Amino acid sequence: MKICITAICSFLCMGQILAQEIMKDTLVLTGVNIFSSRLKDYGTANKVVEIKGPSDGFENQVDLGEVLSRYSGINIRSYGLSGLSTASFRGAGSNQTAILWEGLNLQSPMNGSADLTHVPISFIDDVALQYGAGSSFFGSGTVGGAVLLGSGPVSFDERPFSLTLQQQVGSFDKRYTGLNLTSSNKNYSIRIRGFYHGADNDYDFDNPFSGETEQMANAAIEQKGMMIEPTLRFGENNTLALKYWYQDNRVEIPATAGQTTEGDDVQNDKFNRAVLTFHRQTQKKKIKALVGWVNHELIFNQVAPSTSNSWVSELQIDHNPDRKSRVQWGINHTYETAEVRNYGGQTPDRNQTALFLMGKRLFFEKLELSVSAREVLVDGEFTPFVPAIEANYQLIRWYAFKAKAARSFRVPTFNDLYWVSGTDSGNPDLRPEKGYNLELGQVFRLGRNDDFVTELTAYSNYIKDWIQWQPNAEGNWSPVNVIEAWLRGVEISSQYAYQLNKHVNFNAQLNYTYTQATQEEIAEVGNQAERGKQLIYVPEHMVSTNLNINYKELSLSLNHTYTGEQFTTGDNKPRWILEAYALTDITLAFGKKLDGHMFNLAFRLNNAFDQAYEVRRAYPMPGRHYNVSLKYTFN
Repeated sequence: MKICITAICSFLCMGQILAQEIMKDTLVLTGVNIFSSRLKDYGTANKVVEIKGPSDGFENQVDLGEVLSRYSGINIRSYGLSGLSTASFRGAGSNQTAILWEGLNLQSPMNGSADLTHVPISFIDDVALQYGAGSSFFGSGTVGGAVLLGSGPVSFDERPFSLTLQQQVGSFDKRYTGLNLTSSNKNYSIRIRGFYHGADNDYDFDNPFSGETEQMANAAIEQKGMMIEPTLRFGENNTLALKYWYQDNRVEIPATAGQTTEGDDVQNDKFNRAVLTFHRQTQKKKIKALVGWVNHELIFNQVAPSTSNSWVSELQIDHNPDRKSRVQWGINHTYETAEVRNYGGQTPDRNQTALFLMGKRLFFEKLELSVSAREVLVDGEFTPFVPAIEANYQLIRWYAFKAKAARSFRVPTFNDLYWVSGTDSGNPDLRPEKGYNLELGQVFRLGRNDDFVTELTAYSNYIKDWIQWQPNAEGNWSPVNVIEAWLRGVEISSQYAYQLNKHVNFNAQLNYTYTQATQEEIAEVGNQAERGKQLIYVPEHMVSTNLNINYKELSLSLNHTYTGEQFTTGDNKPRWILEAYALTDITLAFGKKLDGHMFNLAFRLNNAFDQAYEVRRAYPMPGRHYNVSLKYTFN
């Protein structure tokens, strides 16, 4: 009943507003891209890194975790080739990082995270990384940053049929097939995508616990899915787009290297994700209304499934009174529910209603100033008010200065509130986490065509009421608001492009991150030995470099990443340090266009120097291995 009332009210409100706007100014659109317009239009001082499809090697990867680990410079926490993979910005946790697809937050209401290995790369055309607090833009969970995923712009041109087929094979019986079909004319566009991914992941590794070389067992993965994306254009400037994403994942979970028996755990995940979006643009106004559904069913070892559902309704309106000003306001309602056998017979649900407002103004042709704010009611109770203010001052053509101050928050997950297992239990009295973010940035652009761009950012993020599971005096585990953490550091991002002649060009990227993430205050129930210590699995130093040389249709790419040592215990005992590691991948690719046909062939050597390493303690990663990728496009 709550769901029906929410949907009906949302559609009625949207219909009344849209009916008033439909008769006003018109603007002809040749295509529409509704991906991350809020961040682009109002993120004046946000640090944003965009990863653009084929230009950054998308076709040579399998999932989002692989792409981000090689090209983003952020910390990707992985439990092996088939294991859970999550993103961490600036020392924050994975459940403090929003994963947004077409405006829907894919973070699970059960545990607060989203697995990057469950995002096939052939379903994604664009990735944008927003660093730092973003709750005024995107709501709960955007404490450390956000990963925004888009399906690319829609073009309404006369194209009866186009096809893209991607095939990969590699070590450990890896195979991946992706198929995209597109058809369009001036009034409609439809895109259908499908994929299959399988791998045994039976690589050899040196086990530090047994001192022997062993083969990874029970680590196979099998995934398949499809995405349907029809879009209609009616009138001259209105579009209605549906995106539906279904996926089925079966993952074997290996034992840790320290276990003496072979694992036999299996996890099945099924997803249904859908969003219906209306978009209208005029000379001075944009309207976007959406309704969405995110469904997740998890079955571990064939026991009763755990299921969650999120229903989202949102309306946003942008006004552009003149070329120097713009403002956006809107409302979002999210209804969440879950059925989990470990919730003690409860079936929790939650209503979140958010009002948001943001504006931007250009002063003196040099200073961009933006403000944004969001207030969220959770089951009728106010959460922390999250404002943000940003400034970008273009001092001279090649130098700009940026500053940002923002608050953020994260509501507890259903597991935090309702979990019951033996003597361990959730805590219904948890408070939302609260973050206070400050950052300063400088951007240098050199060369006639901005051939060399460098961004230097210093940040400070203080998080209060950080939720952590702790044992009590009887050894029973429960979550508490135990930590105040201070995350601070420096980031450097550089890009350089050089055209030697009409046949040869060179480009390079560098990302460096220095992170100090310490526990400043700990509640009495916490471990006082952890005060002032670095948070676990947060390396102080991280570096990623990408070099690419193109000669006619041939290209050679070198990707190198360095991850500094990481503590694996809260008291930072040296005995349990995870050693630093450096990885090098080499890719040789060839592309050829013949009439309407395009062929791309690539060979990638991963971990070229056969580095032995772990991203998580007791989860060995593979040594040297390879991938071969063939991509065929017909237009």
